[in-house]
Order: sequence, then structure tokens, then C-alpha cells
Amino acid sequence: MNYDFSEYEDAILALLEPMRAPGGPLLELKGYAGEIILTEDGLVLVLLNRFPAVLMEISEASYSPGPGALYTENLTAALHVCARSLRSQEETRSGEAGCYVLLREILNRLTGKKPKDDLHPLFPQRVQRLVAGVRDGQEHILVYRMEFSFSNPLCQLEV
Repeated sequence: MNYDFSEYEDAILALLEPMRAPGGPLLELKGYAGEIILTEDGLVLVLLNRFPAVLMEISEASYSPGPGALYTENLTAALHVCARSLRSQEETRSGEAGCYVLLREILNRLTGKKPKDDLHPLFPQRVQRLVAGVRDGQEHILVYRMEFSFSNPLCQLEV
């Protein structure tokens, strides 16, 4: 079945929904819309003041032929995990809603899960720290990018 990128994103965000406040640590859980900008001077988070946050996007897709008019859509889901603290950087990374705790919980919630029943399961590819620094005095900001691969083996070639 064919899906657009927003449908894939919504399905993955639904898997993370139990992490949303008030029951979970995330104050923001949504599709990525350009809120993170890395400049020469450092990190700029546009219109994002609710931390911890996870912003998600389908960042890549490639295609391989399948039988007949079918093809496989191979996708990469990128999750930007953002945390902020007025404490030290070490304390920001730990604790109940620290970045490392969030990363581990996201790995546990997504690894091996199917975003939709007809899709192949999510598999972690990498975790990369984008930035860890101080903004506005003593406020520490951490942003990690997590990537998961998955595929849709039943796409139809539309002519």
C-alpha cells in the first residue's frame, strides 16, 4: 500500500504517544518543521520552548524493484531528541527526563515495531549528538538525532 511521508511520521509518533506528558516526560512530540537551525554561532531553536521534545521527520527514501508493478520503499525516520536544563550538562543528560533516558526509552519503544501492519519493522541505524551547549546564560541544550530504517515492501508503481 502506498503512504505519504506524513502518514509514516504520524504512525511512528503514535508509537511514542505514551511518552507524552502528563503521563510521560515529553512536553512536545510532533513532526519536524525546521525548528532546529545550526549556525556558525551555535544552535537556534525556532518556536520550540517546550522541553523535553521529540521532533520527527522522514529524512530519506530510496526505492528498489519488486515483482511486477510493486517496489520496495526503503525509508529513514529521523528523530530529534531535545532536552534543556538549568542544571549542569551532566545532570541534563541524566535524571528522570534526561537525554540519555529519553534516548533509551525511544530505542525500546521503536526497535522492532511496525509503524503500520503492512510495513517492515523499525531498526535503529545510529544516534548522533548534534549539539550540546549553553544558551542564554546557564541554560544547557542537548539535541540528539536518532535514525531508524524501515521499509514498505508493497508499494505500487503509479504511471
